[in-house]
Amino acid sequence: MSDLIETSGACGKCGHEFGFEYWASINIKLDPKLKDKLLDGELNVITCPNCQNRSALAADLLYHDMERRLWLQLTFSENIDEYIENGNRALADLEIMSGDIGKQMSFGYKRRVVSSYPDLIEKIMVFDEEMDDQVLELTKLFLKAKLHSEGDQIDEALYFNRIMMHPEDPKLKIILFNDSLWAPYNEFYESLEKTLESFDLNSDSSLRVVDERFAGKMLNELRMRRRDT
Repeated sequence: MSDLIETSGACGKCGHEFGFEYWASINIKLDPKLKDKLLDGELNVITCPNCQNRSALAADLLYHDMERRLWLQLTFSENIDEYIENGNRALADLEIMSGDIGKQMSFGYKRRVVSSYPDLIEKIMVFDEEMDDQVLELTKLFLKAKLHSEGDQIDEALYFNRIMMHPEDPKLKIILFNDSLWAPYNEFYESLEKTLESFDLNSDSSLRVVDERFAGKMLNELRMRRRDT
């Protein structure tokens, strides 16, 4: 079920104290409209009744998609490693208490930790496309390297938009990032997906961060494996 919390706080603009509600967790199978609000940037946005200032609340949020077996945890914790360690310990304890039923319920889950709303929304979009976020993060690295070799330095974060056909080449399937940068789907994503099959990445259902740093580690491991063969 989804969890709605009542609390109070001061407006960041005028200092007025007021009460408000926010979502600590959403189960989109039970409350699908909350997913739409999240993707539209309207979830956990509060309005001060005094000055009408609107602001996104920096509160942790769990996104749970039971059908896709997807568990996305947004946290604003300053110590992500400790947060993940405590979260995985709690999940392990719950699985032990639930016995075989708990193991069956946990099997096949993809659990991720993100630290911003844009990161959370991107994960949702990626899994809605039935893509692997681990492969996609590595795709981003390869795209940045390609652009750098062509003289384009990309310092901004890359965010997945959608899969589409190239507007000038209807036979070319591409992945669009940041509304303007793109990577060829077959040459980049599919090729990397096949390369990573031997890693058995999706057998791990623990909470973890899958981002550019993760992709860098994967790339180093790929290089080591190729060097040893």
